[in-house]
Amino acid sequence: MNQPQQPEAIYTVGLDPERPRHLLVEVQWHVHGAETRFRLPQWRPGRYEQSLFVRNLVALTAQNENGEPLPVIKTEASEWLVHHPGSTTLRLSYRYFANQPDAGACWADPEWMYVNPVHCLMYREDSMGQPCRLHVRTEGMSTSAGPIIIATSLHGQADQGYTASDYHELVDSPWMASAQLQRLDWVSEGVAFVLWMHGVPAPDEAMQAQICRQWETMASVQIQTLGRFPQDEFHFMLVGLPYAFYHGVEHRRCTVLALGPATEIWKHLYRELLGVASHELFHAWNVKSFRPKGMESYRYEGWMYSELGYVYEGFTTYYGDLFLVRSGCLLPDEYLEEVNAYLLRHSENYGRYNHGLRESSIDTWVDGYSQSQSAPHRRVSIYAEGMLQALHLDLVIRSSTVNNESPASLDDLIRYLWKRFEQGPETPGYTQETLTLWLDENAIVPSTYKNWTDYFRIHYEQPNSIEESLRSILPQFGCRLTTTPNEDRIKHLLGLQMKWNQAEPRVEHCVPGSPAALAGLGPDDRWLSWEIQTNTSDPYPAVLNPSSDTDFLRKALTTNDSLRVRWITALGHERQGVLRPHSTLRYYDQHKIEQDLQSGPTELRARKQWLGIA
Repeated sequence: MNQPQQPEAIYTVGLDPERPRHLLVEVQWHVHGAETRFRLPQWRPGRYEQSLFVRNLVALTAQNENGEPLPVIKTEASEWLVHHPGSTTLRLSYRYFANQPDAGACWADPEWMYVNPVHCLMYREDSMGQPCRLHVRTEGMSTSAGPIIIATSLHGQADQGYTASDYHELVDSPWMASAQLQRLDWVSEGVAFVLWMHGVPAPDEAMQAQICRQWETMASVQIQTLGRFPQDEFHFMLVGLPYAFYHGVEHRRCTVLALGPATEIWKHLYRELLGVASHELFHAWNVKSFRPKGMESYRYEGWMYSELGYVYEGFTTYYGDLFLVRSGCLLPDEYLEEVNAYLLRHSENYGRYNHGLRESSIDTWVDGYSQSQSAPHRRVSIYAEGMLQALHLDLVIRSSTVNNESPASLDDLIRYLWKRFEQGPETPGYTQETLTLWLDENAIVPSTYKNWTDYFRIHYEQPNSIEESLRSILPQFGCRLTTTPNEDRIKHLLGLQMKWNQAEPRVEHCVPGSPAALAGLGPDDRWLSWEIQTNTSDPYPAVLNPSSDTDFLRKALTTNDSLRVRWITALGHERQGVLRPHSTLRYYDQHKIEQDLQSGPTELRARKQWLGIA
């Protein structure tokens, strides 16, 4: 006997007529029993840190089916309880402050409403699997540019509402509403794609043709690599902002991309746009489909740790740009420029000597995404460091022995994770052991490592500076790693990262154990005066003369000099000290990968296979 379908949860969202930059949210549930507990999410998938969205919630009220008010009792930071004996329907109403114009949050004004619903839609744990219906109310929005258009990957119509199979699908489906939305459509490998645009200049006819051609090819290469796209359609939602900005957020059937300044999006920012679009599209497989163990089904309260951020973000960052060169959107030298940008971030972060990728993956929940809020050089980025380690892993697999057959690659491992997921909803999430077992079972033997367990221990479980590993393997692929001293002599000799664009030079951070650190300089210390000393026989000169030419200072220091600085801390403590370069240690070296023009045919063939070029 078929069970009756569970009642829908009904959500209605629109502009709050009483509070500018607020959403008015209404929720209706069928209820039973005498009480209901409900929550607001405390984080959003795609950003693995605690985010107390409840800080934006205002004026929460509840009533029953007769419109009678019900008392709301707060039980935890993001949880409430309502007693409703004898009621069959619970209706909530509240306001949500929507004032964060990026790719992951919410914004509300008469020209543009953008909602990432995981921020603002309540849920009940006992009804998360029920079908949901969403009504987007557009009253109060400006129609001076035409009728209001709603961009969403949910199925449905504006007048009848949009449907989601459950709460998870609902909150993974952001939407935009505006009279100023533009769209482009194309088909890649039988999959319908849409590019929605808001806040960007309308691309001219030639630019539209270029977008459709390049984005169609980019998507086709990804689908051909993986074998099948997880969905029957996909929406890119592009937001142009009037200031410098870069952000993208993945969802299973769509992605939101925010860039600025908007006037440059079809000009010098276009390559950035291609990169973030490719990255977020690959997330449709990696993390929106196959996920690590423990993340198979999201829970939105508390912390949801994973030690495998280097897979769902590092591998994705690696493939985002690699797919662009394979699809012809980037030339090989342009691709290496993108890789070298990550090498620069690697070189600037001495956290690589402190935390490995495994620990850093967990610690996104500790530090968030801004390392300025934690100890300097504490950990590495699962994006930048994860990308470089993915590059190295791919090259190691490609250079390994596979029973005299065609060389394997990281592509094969990604395809395995995808096909494993396709086996059914009961398939458990992957672990690091899943990766090493596949490599072992396919008789892929890593050179210079005992086994794959040893490889992952060295490269992921403990601190690891990747440059020497890359230097060793790149020649097999017609490339080389070059290392040059940092041109900023203050950084190179003293291990000191400064903010020079201040009225007074200000310390950003310094390398642990460097001359700057040993002298006692710390974050936000302000230099009052400084002097290069070539003769240090006088330990305390009478006067320190500040120089307005900091560019000269950064180029003039030599290994035989010392730098005497007088500075003041944030608490007003004035100090001075002498910074003497170490006899051998140097800091912030800059690493670059280049094509080796002297490579032979074997290496050139391996490079073409890696980059997927003819």
